[in-house]
Amino acid sequence: MCHVLYHYLIINYGVPTNLEYGVWILSAAPLPSACMISAIQLFFAHAIHSLCRPQVRWFVTAPIILLVLVHFVFNLGSCDLPPR
Repeated sequence: MCHVLYHYLIINYGVPTNLEYGVWILSAAPLPSACMISAIQLFFAHAIHSLCRPQVRWFVTAPIILLVLVHFVFNLGSCDLPPR
C-alpha cells in the first residue's frame, strides 16, 4: 500500500494521465493474502478436527476444508497478474 501511495502521490503528483495505469502491487496483493488466509483457516479447521469426537470428525471438518479450498481458488482468480 505504501508503494501505491508513493507512486501516485510523490512520483506522479499532478500527472492525471498516470491514474489510467495500475501499479503492479495492486494486482499482486491478493496472492500472498490468499495464501495467508487459507493457512490460518486450515489451522482452525485442524483445531476443530482434533477437538471433535471421532464419530463426527470428518462430517464437521470436510465441509470446512472444502470451503477453504474454494475460497483459495477464488482468491487466486482475483489476481490480475499478466501471463508470461
